[in-house]
Amino acid sequence: MRSGVAVLAAVICSLSAVAQAQKLGLTRQPVHVRSDSLEYERERNVWVARGNVVIDQPTRRLSADWVSFNPETRQGVASGNVVVTEGEDSVVASFVYFDVDTLEGILFDGELDSATSGFRLRGEEVRKTGELSYVFRNGSFTTCRCEDDAEPWTIEADEADLEVEGYGTARNTTIEVLGVPVVWMPWMIFPLMTDRQSGVLFPEFGASDRSGGDIGLPIFWAARHNVNVIFTPRYLFKRGYKQDVAVEYVFGERSWGELNGGVLPNDNEASEEAAAESVNEFRWGFNWKHDQWLSEDWRFKVDAVATSDNLYSFDFNDLREYRNDRFLESVAFLGGELVESGPLAGLGAVASLWWADDQQNPDSDDRDEFLLQRLPELEVDLPSRPLTLFGVEVAPSFDLQFTNYWSRRNVADVYPGVSILGDSLFADTGVDAIPSKLLIPGPGFERLADGQRAPVNRDPNRDDFDAATRPGGTEDDKRFTEGEPIADDGQKLVLNPRLAMPFDVLGGRIEIYPEAGYLGTFYDASKGGSADRQAFTGQLMAATRLRRSLGLPFGQGEAVHLLEPRLAWTYLSRSSQDDNPLFVPESAVPQDRLRQLELFNVTRDYADRLPRANAITLAFDNKLYTPDPAGFGRLYADFTLSSQYSFVEDAFEPVYLDGTVYPARGWRSRFSVGFDIDESRVSEGYFQLGWSSPKGHDLVVGYRYVRNIPPFFESFRSGNDRFDDFDSSLTRVNQLNARARWAVTPYWGILYNGSYSFDGSITLGNAAGVEYLSRCRCWAIAVVVDDERGRGVDVSVRYRLVGLGKDEDPVRPFAGGRRGTQLDSTGSL
Repeated sequence: MRSGVAVLAAVICSLSAVAQAQKLGLTRQPVHVRSDSLEYERERNVWVARGNVVIDQPTRRLSADWVSFNPETRQGVASGNVVVTEGEDSVVASFVYFDVDTLEGILFDGELDSATSGFRLRGEEVRKTGELSYVFRNGSFTTCRCEDDAEPWTIEADEADLEVEGYGTARNTTIEVLGVPVVWMPWMIFPLMTDRQSGVLFPEFGASDRSGGDIGLPIFWAARHNVNVIFTPRYLFKRGYKQDVAVEYVFGERSWGELNGGVLPNDNEASEEAAAESVNEFRWGFNWKHDQWLSEDWRFKVDAVATSDNLYSFDFNDLREYRNDRFLESVAFLGGELVESGPLAGLGAVASLWWADDQQNPDSDDRDEFLLQRLPELEVDLPSRPLTLFGVEVAPSFDLQFTNYWSRRNVADVYPGVSILGDSLFADTGVDAIPSKLLIPGPGFERLADGQRAPVNRDPNRDDFDAATRPGGTEDDKRFTEGEPIADDGQKLVLNPRLAMPFDVLGGRIEIYPEAGYLGTFYDASKGGSADRQAFTGQLMAATRLRRSLGLPFGQGEAVHLLEPRLAWTYLSRSSQDDNPLFVPESAVPQDRLRQLELFNVTRDYADRLPRANAITLAFDNKLYTPDPAGFGRLYADFTLSSQYSFVEDAFEPVYLDGTVYPARGWRSRFSVGFDIDESRVSEGYFQLGWSSPKGHDLVVGYRYVRNIPPFFESFRSGNDRFDDFDSSLTRVNQLNARARWAVTPYWGILYNGSYSFDGSITLGNAAGVEYLSRCRCWAIAVVVDDERGRGVDVSVRYRLVGLGKDEDPVRPFAGGRRGTQLDSTGSL
């Protein structure tokens, strides 16, 4: 039973607090004290409360077994099950020295759990030095509020100063992950703010067969209010020190950019295989994306990537998205509208630079020196817009394109004596661009005593990848094959004016679109000299639109079906072009599907070798809409069925069915099928079915088929057994791929990604893994075993701090980032 003396003492204490506040000129919160017993020791001028002591303020409370305080100094001590609470924050300690009015003070053997600021700390001595500031000695700190005993990460320090919405500084610091010390630092600073601040982020960990284990310590620099910079010193156990950097920036309403890269001053593993590839020990790679909107809707954009060698993207994960690219392509362009109104409204211009870096061959044998770069390329275009001319409605349009093709060296200088076909057109080296019958100078040379260099005497069949593509290969076959080097450079100008006269018939039910155009190409080649090509184009299209209600299968109700039949005639004249320069060869894989579905791909093809076209196309565009709960139409399906007859070939082209279906929420299907009428069989096909669940389940299954593929060159690194195992009988694509994530529980997920070729029974790649998200949703770990063709087996471990219990995807902790550990389409991390 609580005594009346205790209540009276609480009132006296409160009055004393107010009087003291008035003396100091401060407004203090009233203090109320409750306890089982309360005694006043006049000699020491202290109140002593025992048993279930509670000191209340409007926003704070202190409870303890025993409390003693001086009403004059306003200082007190508490012991025995001491708990201080303020809102959702709480402090537990064995002994506390505190200020009666603010309850701030020093805790011994204390623990602070702050739900509002999201951190937890404990130490032998914890001092609350301000409203949101603390100092602790010989303790630990974490922001991961897990309910279990094992904390995902902690900062252990001899001494630390913490200021919420400020910085934390720690001395003699050890960072522990799952109770294991991983990093020691004599001093560190880190932000404790909801706003971005500079500081040290938490370590990154990984392990792979190719580079061994690795550990990185990201350092975040808030360079400006719109610029983030992360420097990540990283140590790879096999390769040594690597410095990574990531820069993100935004400006204006729509402009942004990012730069990512890495550098290894001395790669310890750049030895045996890398030496055969002519890879230096100093290695680097970067990619830069920049998108800037200028005044008047002009736009400047950069998408650039470069590496020190062709193995960089294979060896390191910062540029792994480029591993399967044949060329590393970089482009920068500036474009916008020149005229906003009048007859030339919409006239626009684009100036661009295109640069490519071959990534297929070893550095000692690649084609970088004689690749044709586009420096610069200028384009001016006028879109088709109706206007009235002499009382007749017409729609003029035109394109103008000027390109300067440039190479660092001519292929004949790199490979002296190589067979050049025609008048400086191309080097007949085969698809690998490496003449196997020559002694090849270049990076693999001998330096003589007088400083000159001489070609290394090699086995003539050492680099004859071309011979493996088909019996006899494509070298010296007197025909151009995609992959063989162009042997000339120079300039090309393309003029393509067009005039259309659209009109309607039958009261607007049928739209007619006739168009005639001129396609002129003019060359000035360094070796081939001047040349030109004259061609004429024509199109005549008739289209209408129909609408009806249609019942869907499987009891899915009705849909609105919009049908647009189209009948079109396409024409491209043939002119003399065999002796013209060959800057842009015709594609080795005819894009019949794209040319049939979009006929301008025929009439506006700027390749230097164009086949004559005279064809009629019949197509049916279909769109299906179903009602959604909001009352708006939801796109259910969008597909096109088309067929074409070529008068030039006197034959039907394949019939194509191409489109997308969204059968239900979470489901998506993409498909494309080409059926050869003459041979009554499928010529190509692609099908993909995907499903995603809010619970974290994902499934994507895809199949691709191409009946005929041309001779091709695939990159083989030196010393790799894949070249010896190459099967030249592979003449078609017949592949199955699958990607899946099964959410076993809300915290555990199983991952898989694989690709398989039925022709040759070849496993293209397999990756499987497991990921775990902590129950407090503040950390996650993933372990993936990846058997990727060309890289061997990698075992990767990634540990990620998800944050203060929040993440963009609460059930997929590693999804959504380009550098995350979610399995990508190649089956690798």
